[in-house]
Amino acid sequence: MAEFSITLFVLMFFCVFPMINLLAYGFCTGSASFIGSQIASNVAVSDSFDKALAAMKAEATTLNQSGIAKFANLTPAGGYQNCGFDLYTVVTSLGPSGAVTVYGPTSSAPKPYDTSANTYEFMVRANYQYKPFCNLASVPFIGSVPGVGANVSITNTSYRCVESPTSTLVTTLPVVLSSGGGGPTTPPLPGPPNPAAGNPGPSQ
Repeated sequence: MAEFSITLFVLMFFCVFPMINLLAYGFCTGSASFIGSQIASNVAVSDSFDKALAAMKAEATTLNQSGIAKFANLTPAGGYQNCGFDLYTVVTSLGPSGAVTVYGPTSSAPKPYDTSANTYEFMVRANYQYKPFCNLASVPFIGSVPGVGANVSITNTSYRCVESPTSTLVTTLPVVLSSGGGGPTTPPLPGPPNPAAGNPGPSQ
């Protein structure tokens, strides 16, 4: 029976408990992704970068105190005002180069915003520390393995299009691709009606 006790000890501390911690780690990464997605959705509707930062911090504070974050043992690590999240603006050129420029954290893309030449996205980056569900720090060999016996950093990014990059927009017209391949163009505004032309009816 002595062998059974040793075998049970090995199974519990080297197989069962580490597996529980790995499953919990998977749950934590999913929770961090969910929280980041929720924050990005709220940030995207802001009409200025300062309002976006405020919305991010308020939503992060609420979700970090929620049951899902506490059950997942997620602890904010740094970020804007220690809320665990940073906000970036991603500008992608619509030109042939397709260049991507990232601004931030805590700084917006330079104005004026040109929606005929670029697309604008908010990138919310989560920064968390995960503490293993079962404390195995004192177990030999696995006590220093991140996610199993030691804390591990979790980073996740969520993207949302900026829904209203207003303020100083160069153009608010819809972007239409020209048939000649010359890049994006804007459709002309309709002119005033011409009385001499009459009121043409539907074509026959």
